[in-house]
Amino acid sequence: MSRVHDRWLGIVGPRTLRTDGEVVERVVLTQAARVALRGHLGVTGAVRTGLLFGQVQDGTLRVQWAAQGSYPAWESPPLQVDGHYVLGWADALATINPGVQWVGQWLMYADAQQHPSLEDWAWLEDAQGLGLFGEQQIFVFAGWSEGRLAVSSYISRDEPERLETEFGDS
Repeated sequence: MSRVHDRWLGIVGPRTLRTDGEVVERVVLTQAARVALRGHLGVTGAVRTGLLFGQVQDGTLRVQWAAQGSYPAWESPPLQVDGHYVLGWADALATINPGVQWVGQWLMYADAQQHPSLEDWAWLEDAQGLGLFGEQQIFVFAGWSEGRLAVSSYISRDEPERLETEFGDS
């Protein structure tokens, strides 16, 4: 049972993300995830959000895929995720890697720049209220900083806390 099916279909079953109670201490963005985020940063003018898929092992969350939250033509407001679209992504990824799960959300500001962390807090609160951010889901802010991809990753235990984030090779 995937966390996506549980969240968007309400089907309760065993989850595979952190079944042993493993605590996420750091995030690694794979090359595929970074390429996708850079692509999204090339389209400015509106806040853009999407989905993160990956796996947790030994306290490290490897984000392997960064997808949109829906098709841009559907013009949904930020943080509104289309369940059909998410389920399609989850099912497609499960065919190539059954261990990959929905692990969180990403957001870029309309100007595609990295913003001060104080601006992130309102988004984190909204995402938490929608069930898109918490102990099981991270939230990543992506933007340009001095011409390079910069990210800030958060998880919420008792309150939002920033996670160490690295760029991985694969």
